[in-house]
Amino acid sequence: KLATDVDTIKEICASNHINILWISSKHDLGKAVNKWPIVSAVAILDYRGAEDAYSAAMQTLTNFMACCRIADHTDQSSLFA
Repeated sequence: KLATDVDTIKEICASNHINILWISSKHDLGKAVNKWPIVSAVAILDYRGAEDAYSAAMQTLTNFMACCRIADHTDQSSLFA
């Protein structure tokens, strides 16, 4: 059920052009937003005035996802020929 709910949220976000950033743990998310001890979710509803930081976060996400796609196929030697 949880996986289905997460997939539904991802589909809704994608259809509305809403980016999702995945953090590996609640603890890491809490550290990233300077909250203690843990944070389960963060929503940025308005980033006016922080466009540069938002753009940097989106670029970091894009770079990270590109690395993940490559890492998923490291067993395919043709990628590295």
